[in-house]
Amino acid sequence: MKFYLLFISCILGSHLHAQLVKGVVKDDFGMGIPGALVQNLNQDQQVLTDVNGLFTIRAQVGDSLKFAFRNYTVQYLVLNQQHVDKGIAVSLFST
Repeated sequence: MKFYLLFISCILGSHLHAQLVKGVVKDDFGMGIPGALVQNLNQDQQVLTDVNGLFTIRAQVGDSLKFAFRNYTVQYLVLNQQHVDKGIAVSLFST
């Protein structure tokens, strides 16, 4: 029983430290990419960028994010404190 309580508190604790992180996904010309996938690989969460390439996703320092859009190279990013504090800017390049 103690194991299950510890396990549950660890799971809940990891979500308590997650914050809303904002950013933008741009193409190789600096234009926002609408509908690009932003996926938090650690917390099994994903969002799509808005019409300007902007997104908000729940994440914490150390989480791995995947950025993808058809006909563009996939990018991966491990969040650090600067990303959480100042936001993320990712460029995808056409293939």
